[in-house]
Amino acid sequence: MHLSSKAWLLGPLFVCLAIGVACYGLLFPIPEHKELLAVESHEVSVLIGTANNQRSYIVIPRALYQPSIETVFEDQAHGSYELKRSGTLDFIGYFAMMSLAIWVTWQVIVQRRRNAP
Repeated sequence: MHLSSKAWLLGPLFVCLAIGVACYGLLFPIPEHKELLAVESHEVSVLIGTANNQRSYIVIPRALYQPSIETVFEDQAHGSYELKRSGTLDFIGYFAMMSLAIWVTWQVIVQRRRNAP
């Protein structure tokens, strides 16, 4: 299967960025977020996105039986936090997008090896 030139770039870039964001969340956790997410001792919260005053997490293995993306909003003026759980469709959409990016990355690796002299 032939992939477009943008897919050759965006798939691996997205996978690398997702890994980087997850590592950042594991290396620099915010204790208040873990409390708000109610992360138990056998669970781990994986950071999947960050924006202005908010961080989105998937809590593993909770996401296997209760699929959702949990976003913590920070009100810096008042020093308070608010948790919003998204629906199952958001989780499925994120999972599908990551699966596609991983598949494209795999195709890039396999195609380069096949076409190597």
